[in-house]
Amino acid sequence: MRPRGDFRAVAIATVGVSMLAAGFFVQWLQRAPTPLSYHPDEHLVHQRFQQGVVMLQEKQYTYAVEVLHEVLKVRPTMPEAHANMGYAFLGLENFSAARSFFDAAIELDTGQLNAYYGLAIANRALGLHEEALAAMQVYAHLSTPSDPYLDSALAILDDWQRTREAYRK
Repeated sequence: MRPRGDFRAVAIATVGVSMLAAGFFVQWLQRAPTPLSYHPDEHLVHQRFQQGVVMLQEKQYTYAVEVLHEVLKVRPTMPEAHANMGYAFLGLENFSAARSFFDAAIELDTGQLNAYYGLAIANRALGLHEEALAAMQVYAHLSTPSDPYLDSALAILDDWQRTREAYRK
């Protein structure tokens, strides 16, 4: 049985993570493939990726993992699929797997902002508080002032920094 405590930061993070996944999916959709990069299976990959995102939004994490696994078999270098797989594993509370997928997304694309956010949440859940703080700081640093999730990230950072200071006293 897990100890009860203040789950406000986790609730804020969960809402933020869901909103981030949806926002980055919309950005990904807006990137039209160039004629040279378009392949007949591109439509199927896009369709399956979209299904995975919808499953994430509906909290159908097991199904999201299955669909995103199919996408990654065809497009193993797609950072958005790695990041969303990380969010699916966050939903399943498999924080170690989530962390691995977020790390892979960042390795593929250091500008994959939602991967830093998710990595911070996964690290925090694994008890890696300094790594969590660092990942969220990277997210906040790379975000633009118009980023709709920046305020949430800054609030989480503030909470985590206050918690860190309380433990040091």
